[in-house]
Amino acid sequence: MANETSRQIIHIAASGFAVLLAILPGWLCVTLAAVAVFFNLSFLPRLAGHGLFRSWERRSGRVTGALLYSAAVLYLVAVFYKKLAYCALVWGIMAWGDGFATLTGRRLGGPRLPWSRDKTLPGLLAFALFGFVGGFLLAGIVGPAASPGWLARTALLAAVLSTLAALIESLDCGIDDNITVPAALSLAIVVFSSCEASMWASLLPALARRAGPAAIAAGIAALGANLLGYVRLSGAICGFVVSWAILCFAGWPGFAVVAAVLILASLATKLGLSTKERLGVAEPHGGKRGAASVLSNCTVGTILALCAQAGEAPELFRLAFAAAFATAAADTVASEVGKSYGRKPRLLVAGGRVEVGRRGAVSVQGTAAGASAGAIVAAVAAVTGAIGVWPGVLIVSLSAFLGMMFESLVAARSRWWWHPGRASLNVINTVIGASLAIVLAKLMIR
Repeated sequence: MANETSRQIIHIAASGFAVLLAILPGWLCVTLAAVAVFFNLSFLPRLAGHGLFRSWERRSGRVTGALLYSAAVLYLVAVFYKKLAYCALVWGIMAWGDGFATLTGRRLGGPRLPWSRDKTLPGLLAFALFGFVGGFLLAGIVGPAASPGWLARTALLAAVLSTLAALIESLDCGIDDNITVPAALSLAIVVFSSCEASMWASLLPALARRAGPAAIAAGIAALGANLLGYVRLSGAICGFVVSWAILCFAGWPGFAVVAAVLILASLATKLGLSTKERLGVAEPHGGKRGAASVLSNCTVGTILALCAQAGEAPELFRLAFAAAFATAAADTVASEVGKSYGRKPRLLVAGGRVEVGRRGAVSVQGTAAGASAGAIVAAVAAVTGAIGVWPGVLIVSLSAFLGMMFESLVAARSRWWWHPGRASLNVINTVIGASLAIVLAKLMIR
């Protein structure tokens, strides 16, 4: 316990080196970060003693956490060497959020997260809060605070990224969070930086006007989903947050897309439930979805809804938003229908027949149902005006289908090279679906 506390204090304190980003040129920061990686790889194991080693690190003889931490800083400095304030922002979120989350979780304990039983709710909240404080503080030191609207934009960005990082860190994805957090946040910054500053400034008053009515509508929707047996209490709470954000950023057309996904997924889950229970492949809690399912399927789409509101390419982001949710619907429906009515399920990699419910298995019946679900969500998006009818429906439907198939491929191969949890796979396929929509739009729309 004492050793872990010392490691986390060092983890947080090391972010103090970020102030050098304010006074040193980018190329020198990259050089110093590379030296830090070399030092942690070659000399730290000899100098630190066993006090800073975790049990598995003693066997390898390397302080893996410190090595990955320095490698993450090198990655951030290299990616943002011309905009080092972004590097400081992510560094602060990563160091303060992770460090204080561990300290808080160990000190306070508290209820466990439903999607990750080794993480606590106080730890998750501490990550989001202290990650915001650390990221905003370091970005304020390094960044051009005198720029009009820069502080307000950075505060909003820090709040969004720290919340996103807290959720990513809480997922059991089989990869060290010193890799997943900086990689995801740097990608998010690339997306957000495409948004015009003037539009960010105008977004805040608009959100203030929409927040109240959106909260009422989202509350009614979350309560209804819980009473109808679609989601558990944890899923209803997270669903309220997602619905509120979607109503604020994408309005009623965006909310209709989310509602379509919920209805399709819930009906598919209930379909043939007795058969799935007999085979031992049914969703727990009578098919009611929890927080893990809601967050992993909806986080990417919610971020894209924000980008569609403030970005300089709203059409692309709206297509990506619809594709992310269509992919979530396609994957869930394909899985649930395949478990109930799938015949001769096979793995995409090996092609051999496998048992029903096997990770990565696909069937003709499940695949057809999933493709139809993606097309239905695309049609809802087009009818409500969230996307254009042509070629929007084709782009979203095709992206959802390909994202669904890619997720099956990853799940099938994961037994050899990676062991991601279900929540991680849900995030992956929504990212793939949204990315494919942007690529296809670039190719098809001139």
